[in-house]
Amino acid sequence: MAKLDAAEPEAIASTLTPEDFTLIRRQLSEGQSLVRETIERLRQSQEENEMITRRRDEVESRLAALEAEYEELLEKTINDEETSNIDVAESMAELKVCSPGLRRYNYADLDFQNKLEAQYAAKREAHLSEVTDLKQQLEMRQADVRNLHSTIDGLKGVNEELKVIIILHFYQ
Repeated sequence: MAKLDAAEPEAIASTLTPEDFTLIRRQLSEGQSLVRETIERLRQSQEENEMITRRRDEVESRLAALEAEYEELLEKTINDEETSNIDVAESMAELKVCSPGLRRYNYADLDFQNKLEAQYAAKREAHLSEVTDLKQQLEMRQADVRNLHSTIDGLKGVNEELKVIIILHFYQ
C-alpha cells in the first residue's frame, strides 16, 4: 500500500511487482470477505431489532390491556362497594333503630381493593421495566447497525481502490 500511495497513478503498474499484485489481490479478497461478514452481522442485527421492536409492541399492548382490565375491575369494585355501602347504610339505620350503640364496618371490601391496587401496581411496574429494558436494547442495536453501516461503507471504499489498482495493472 505504501508503494501505491507514493507512486503516480500512471506509473503504478510499472512500480508494482508480481508479489505486490498477489498481495493486493489477497487484501482485496480479505476485504471482500470482511464486507460479506459485516453485511451478515448487519442483517442479523436488523433481525434482532425487528424482534425487539415486536416484543416491545407486544409488552406495550399487554400493558394497555392490563390497565384497561384494572380500570374495569376498579369501577366494578367501586360500584359493588357503593351498592354495599347503601345496603350497609340501610342496615345501620335499622340497627340504630334497634340498638343505637351497635355499628358495623365493611373492612373486607377495603382490603380487597387495596390488594387489587397493589397487584396492579406490581404488574404495571414489571411491564414498564420490561418496556424500558427493550427500549435500551433497541437503542444499542440501532447504534450497532449504524456502526456496521459505516464499517461497510469504509470497506467498500477500500475495495474500490484495490479494484482500480488491479485494473490499472492489467491495462498497462
